[in-house]
Formats: sequence, structure tokens, C-alpha cells
Amino acid sequence: MTETDIKDLRQRPTDFMIGCGDGLWLRVRTTGRKTFIVRRKQAGKTKIITLGDWPTLSLKGAKFMAANAKTPSDATVNDLLKQYHEAVISGHARPKQFATYAERIRIALGMVRVSEVKTTRLAELVAESRQTPRSADSLRSHLKAMFSLAIELGWRDDNPAAVIGARVTGYKYEPITRVLTHDEIRQLWAWEGNNAALLRFLLLTGLRISEGQTGRTDGDFWRMDKTKNGKPHWVYLTPAAKAQLVAPFEVSNTAVQSWVKRRKVGWTPHDLRRTFATLAMENGVFPHIVEKCLNHALEGMLRIYAHAEMTEERIATAKTVERVVLEITGATGSAGR
Repeated sequence: MTETDIKDLRQRPTDFMIGCGDGLWLRVRTTGRKTFIVRRKQAGKTKIITLGDWPTLSLKGAKFMAANAKTPSDATVNDLLKQYHEAVISGHARPKQFATYAERIRIALGMVRVSEVKTTRLAELVAESRQTPRSADSLRSHLKAMFSLAIELGWRDDNPAAVIGARVTGYKYEPITRVLTHDEIRQLWAWEGNNAALLRFLLLTGLRISEGQTGRTDGDFWRMDKTKNGKPHWVYLTPAAKAQLVAPFEVSNTAVQSWVKRRKVGWTPHDLRRTFATLAMENGVFPHIVEKCLNHALEGMLRIYAHAEMTEERIATAKTVERVVLEITGATGSAGR
């Protein structure tokens, strides 16, 4: 069976099916509609799984789907984890972060059939992480998204994780508003070494740690091909920012965070990003320009109509933040490591 063979098939007075091998069939309706299906025998009964219509679904794609097709009665949580990773997690900027949650789910429920998973068991699994409420809440969110996917796949009719809430996770969202004081910025400028240089770079650019580590210099710009939202991003490099780039930032996210924590300064590397935004807006930069500098999605009308790069405004913002920081620290534009 080839794509040409499928194209040449014509409808008949009654529906008929053509075998494509390995349990994959092409069903041809009297209307001419051609649909790929999988036929499986279970407990003496034939189970039908509809994959999609040709030519929207190609023969090659149908064969791949057939090899991975599961009926509601034989799909396990391990199967669902695989589907969830391919459909959702693989598109995340940092997919490895899901690995810890996936392992917990796999150990607890991996061989359990998706159709047999109960809300009480999922709640117990989430509650086991209550010592770190944020982690418990992230696990809850993944479980909810996973079983929503199970509904889309036809493996369940309901979502057993949908009713699990804050009473189980122990997590209470509190907006973080921490920004560095002038004294803390001066203290940061007095620190030495690679970690300190990376932190100063983050304050001057408004970047996340990973963006400061994975970007590259392109003249007066720092460019990243992929960021947290999956889109490319750039920031302007002021002289003070360039001064931090004397050596590569060869440190991991957790190493930098731990280094700051050991100093007991009361702030985190991500607070530098918030401080960048605060210094910019306190010195006349419009919020939507700051959002663009931070690579945030614009809201409302701007989300629909504002697709400009705002290059000049973003460069001016970087220069404004540099000026303010150097005034606070009493340093020069070339102050570095």
C-alpha cells in the first residue's frame, strides 16, 4: 500500500476496508472519505481505534500512530507519560525539569492502567511532596495536564486529578516583589569571581540565569536562539554589561543559586531581573517596553497589534539601567570582574 494506491481508491456502493499491515486498516466510506483505523482483538472482541483521515494523516504517520496506538483498556500510565512528554514537555524550554516528576509518577503508578487510576491515589502521591509545597503544586499541575491528554486520546472520560487543590498540595501563591536595595547593589558590585560577574550581568540585562549562560555575543548585542517561552530574544550590551563577559559563565543554575544562598543576603538571582524592571520603570521607561526587554508576552491590544522589535527603546532602556546602577555603585562603565 502506497500513497498513490490510496489516492487511486474509489468509493463503492458499500463501505469497505483495505489492510495496510500490522493491524492498520484504511476504511473507505460510500462518500469517498478515507480513514485510518486500528483493529485489535481483546477478550474475544474487536476494538476499533480511529487515527485520522487521509490525506490529512499520511500513510507513514498512520503507521507510526498504529505502532503506538493503545486502547483504553491496555494503556498504562507509562504510556501516558510517553505521550505527555512528546506532546507537551518536549516543547518546553527546559524539558529536563520534568524528569524528577516523571520518575515519581513512574515509580508510583507506571504499570497501572490509565483507566484504573483513582483520585485518591493521585492525591496521596501529591501529598507525599507537601514538605515542598511548590513542588507538590507543580506535580499536581502535571498530573492534571496528563489526564486531560488521556481524555483527548480517548483513554479516559474524566480527569481524576482535576479536583486536587491547595488543601492537598499545601501551596499558597504569594506574588514575589523582592528587589535589591541600593546597599545590596553596591555589595554585589564589590564581589569578585565568575558567579558575581554573572549576577551583575543579569542585573544589567534583565535576563534569567539560563539566558545569561546560553546566549552569545553579536557585536553590541547578546542573542539567545531559544528562551523560556520558546522564542529567540536579544538584549543590548552596555559597556558595563560587556565588562562582565571577560570569561565565559561556566557555572550551572543551581551552583549560582547555592552560592548566593550561602552568602545569606536575602535575595535570589531572579530578584535581579525584577530589580532591572523596577529601576527601568522608576526612571521613566514605559511598562510595555520593559515587558519587551524581559521577553514577556504583551497583553491586551498590544498582544494583537504590537509586533515591533522596539529596538531603539530597548537599547535606551539598557543604557538607562546601566546609568542608574553606576550612579548607585559609583563605578565606571568598564567596571567588571
